[in-house]
Amino acid sequence: MADRAAVSGDDRISALPLDVRLRLLSMLPVEDAVRSSELSREWRGLWKKMPSLRLVGLEQFETAEGFNKFVNHLIVLRGHLPLDKFKIDVRESETAEPYPYVNLWIQYALICKVRVLSVFCEAVVDDCVQLTVPLVSERLTTLNFTDIDFEKCSALVDSKLSLDFSGCPLLKSLSMDKCTIYVDKISSKSLKRLLITFSSLSHSRTWISAPSLVSLELSDCCGQAPVLESMSFLQSAFIRLNEDQGSCDVIRDLACCPVFGNLKTLLLNEWCVDNGLHRLVCILQHSPILEKLTLLFYNTKGVPSAMKDYGNHDPVEQTFACPHLKVEAQPVTLIS
Repeated sequence: MADRAAVSGDDRISALPLDVRLRLLSMLPVEDAVRSSELSREWRGLWKKMPSLRLVGLEQFETAEGFNKFVNHLIVLRGHLPLDKFKIDVRESETAEPYPYVNLWIQYALICKVRVLSVFCEAVVDDCVQLTVPLVSERLTTLNFTDIDFEKCSALVDSKLSLDFSGCPLLKSLSMDKCTIYVDKISSKSLKRLLITFSSLSHSRTWISAPSLVSLELSDCCGQAPVLESMSFLQSAFIRLNEDQGSCDVIRDLACCPVFGNLKTLLLNEWCVDNGLHRLVCILQHSPILEKLTLLFYNTKGVPSAMKDYGNHDPVEQTFACPHLKVEAQPVTLIS
């Protein structure tokens, strides 16, 4: 049958259902998807209806300037047709400001009612791309950021800088990696998954208000450890603080929080047993159904001293009940 189709000149791909062809186009680099218009009349302009766009700088362009011109021309031709996913990945340039239109492209995606927005602007230079576009969308469910500075897109609320996602009522997942987050508060009533890694936090302790949060990862950040408000639905958490962040009064923070009634999995590093077991016990007192606790020790020589009691032990305050708890201690070897 394949030979017969080849002889008759049948175009099997063009005969596929529209949604299948759009998915095929979405798998291609956007430059190749645009070129598909040259195949035949059936393919002309079909790329404009793709449910997702992936813009990768310098993947098939010699310069950032050429890539910028292409993307700006592309969004003009495409118009405001709906988008499901939109990804910007511009990582490979040593120019101080190689992609000045990133905020324009993000705004375009929001206008197109994008559901999943990913922005990776990891450049060789130290400065992060400054996000200036207000993040407001009734359809947005997922945000992924790398090397983004959020200070200019935050708003003043009660004289404090706030990264407020109330304008995204369906937002479920927020990931911030290698970002600059010099704000006083991060808030979202709908957020269920929050990941903040290798980022710069405010030196005046950022408050995080996410009452619907189910999963939390906070690790390898600089600046003061944030203050976590009520998270009664939290089920899993990974918290890795450095020594300076661990010096914060975590026990006082936890004492102000309600019980983590749904938390079953927790991973911590040695900050929770530094200078005694008080912090760890305080966490366990607020996690009655915890099933798995993993302690990561990056400095195994310091483990015995970290587990010592320094004379301020109160046996009544140190009691807790976690009948299903299993504890696992893991020494971690750092390889330079």
